[in-house]
Amino acid sequence: MSLKSLLLTCSFIVAVYNVGFTQTGGVGTYKFLEKAGSARSASLGEKNISVSDGDLNMVANNPALLTESSASKLALNYLSYYADISMGYAAYSLKQNSKASLAAGIQYINYGSFDGRDVVGNATSSFNATDMALNIFYSRPIDSAFHIGVTVKPLLSYYEKYSSMGIAFDAGATYTMDEGRLTFAAVIRNVGSQIKPYVSGKYEDLPFEAMLGVSQRLHHAPFRISLTLHSLQRYEMTYDDVFENESSFGESASDSKAEKFMENVLRHAIIGVEFLPSKSLFINGSFNYQRRKEMMLLDAPGATGFAFGGGLNLRRFSFCYSYSQYFVSGGAHTFSLQLNLAPQE
Repeated sequence: MSLKSLLLTCSFIVAVYNVGFTQTGGVGTYKFLEKAGSARSASLGEKNISVSDGDLNMVANNPALLTESSASKLALNYLSYYADISMGYAAYSLKQNSKASLAAGIQYINYGSFDGRDVVGNATSSFNATDMALNIFYSRPIDSAFHIGVTVKPLLSYYEKYSSMGIAFDAGATYTMDEGRLTFAAVIRNVGSQIKPYVSGKYEDLPFEAMLGVSQRLHHAPFRISLTLHSLQRYEMTYDDVFENESSFGESASDSKAEKFMENVLRHAIIGVEFLPSKSLFINGSFNYQRRKEMMLLDAPGATGFAFGGGLNLRRFSFCYSYSQYFVSGGAHTFSLQLNLAPQE
């Protein structure tokens, strides 16, 4: 390794440590970057980084998943969220070769229209709030099994009279074995900074995250099973309710050290399962333990933390739908359409 490469690598590691390991939960900006852009990703728990089968939509989670099989595809996604909130994601993958792959995408979230009020409650003018991110993906194979990739994400945000600009970077790697059936993956995402903060001089952290993942397609059954370990930059994923021994949201202040250890371990894990009865049909499901513990009501947990979806994968296009249950009163619907624009032989 050259001296220049060594210095760049050390600088990157130091930046990751300073940005990621000094953050605390609930602190930071551009939180929309944590949302899944596509239906398949949402139905697999939003953060799956290890499903490698040429799906352009999964590249948003891990740029190393961008390969030759993703070439000449156009992905269009729409998320119907709560109230008037909606989110869209579109991406296009250029024609690629065996040495490198390139794609671009754009993500936005519109929070709807708001009625403005002054300090005493008198009506002023209405306003909107929007977040946007441009995604530029680059990946390359190291060998037939090992791929690396990076994403560059310029960011723009408007909240009434407040605006902000920033830049974020993702880096990922995948290692594939067993004729493509077994994939290991690692990702760090949202390393970066605000360039222009909402309030002059008050810079906020980005939602940095470190993740590991593995996906295994079974040999003798039509299933792919995935495990994603998220938020690895922080160990503590619980909180103690200082007002009550047990809150209505499932947190407890009286757990033993062993119970708290296991609770934190489980909160880092997302389990995803795909049922693949044929080449053209897939059905997905996942369980996010952290989401369930944070969002469920003790007396009515329902399906909080679960997500479901499915779709068709045809020669010229694929379609996917997902439903994610965030809490007992409802969930979010995501629709995805992916077109294969490559000339058909």
